[in-house]
Amino acid sequence: MLVALLATAPVAVIANDGYVQPAILPLIALTLAFAATFATSPEIALAKQTLKRFAVAILVPIVWMIVQIIPSPASSLTNPIWSSTAIALNAPSLSGHISIDPGATLHSLVWYLAVLAVIVSTVLVTKDRRRAELTLLILTAAATLVALAFLLGRADQLATTSGTAALMALLGALANGAVITMAVERHLNHSDAIFPVSAPRLLQMLLGVCGIAVSVGAIVALGQRQLLSLTGLGFALMLIVAVMRRLGLRPWPATILAVILIAATGAGLARSAASTDLLRLAESSTDESLAIAQRALSGSPWVGNGVGSFAEISRIYRDFGSSGPVMPPSTAVSVAIEWGRPALLVLAALALQLFLFNLRGAVGRGRDSFFASLAAAGVLCAVCASFVEPSLLTSGAQIVLAVMIGLGISQSTGRTSAA
Repeated sequence: MLVALLATAPVAVIANDGYVQPAILPLIALTLAFAATFATSPEIALAKQTLKRFAVAILVPIVWMIVQIIPSPASSLTNPIWSSTAIALNAPSLSGHISIDPGATLHSLVWYLAVLAVIVSTVLVTKDRRRAELTLLILTAAATLVALAFLLGRADQLATTSGTAALMALLGALANGAVITMAVERHLNHSDAIFPVSAPRLLQMLLGVCGIAVSVGAIVALGQRQLLSLTGLGFALMLIVAVMRRLGLRPWPATILAVILIAATGAGLARSAASTDLLRLAESSTDESLAIAQRALSGSPWVGNGVGSFAEISRIYRDFGSSGPVMPPSTAVSVAIEWGRPALLVLAALALQLFLFNLRGAVGRGRDSFFASLAAAGVLCAVCASFVEPSLLTSGAQIVLAVMIGLGISQSTGRTSAA
């Protein structure tokens, strides 16, 4: 079922999310049910113990979306649009909400729970090494297929999905790098590992190299220079982890590496989160999208306008006569408008917890460290990419990243020997 779910990711990228998400939700529910049914009691207990560490990270978004949906007793927290509506309708008893579109926020809450179910399902399913390897291969194929479809397809047909294709290509490049690392590790750790490399391992390496070429080619064709740089950052992280593990280095070097990476990327992003530089980072957005986002940011309360409400907000702030859907310039801009500016720092802190957990697991793990290093690189690159473009808001990218994170969490604990 997890394989079938990953197979829907390319479809979700090309098709309209509004039609794809309702179809994916039952499949996610079935995936979680199958994972819980076939997982052994020790696997469920270990997964439960591991996920407890992320209780705050899991609950904070849920609580905040519920707060945005329910009627607010404090008028200072409700969105001004509700008081204007009460006056216009002569309905003083009309309840106010933080969200201007409680229905959209409720839908976002349901989808968040679905993505969370994907992570939990992946953690349960991929405790077994062979299932983890199969999941990695399917995930890599799905992400690479999106990049290949863009390169082979007509640009005018894929124009609306180009941003998502770029992020999927980035994740696909990292996943292909993990596949190459897996082939090398399996060869070096085999009892009679001598060159030449066996045919299956050599085929994995060649396919991984081809996948990286296709993914990087798609990013270049899309003109996403920032994502190309982030791809290099992800590869550098995975390479450093592999070298550190081979040298037998343990937690302290990993901590130093985390500090360097966070200092290099987090400082600029935190500064941008508190200023209008959020819009300057989104260089590939249209003028209309930037103009709407600028107006929305200026008029948004600190508690946000409600998760999932950007579509309604864009109708308020767009120029007269404009038509068609408008995407936010970047995921970070969307979060600032919908969740509130403080949520940027809170969500970044929660992502940091995931990053550090997987980084520590990658350094301390044995020959399966590439699962955790891929998750750490994926989280780091996705957070940075969220300040550049809006692909992380789409269901296809969220599913692929969720499976990647689940793989990292499930494989961050286990045997620590390099053998």
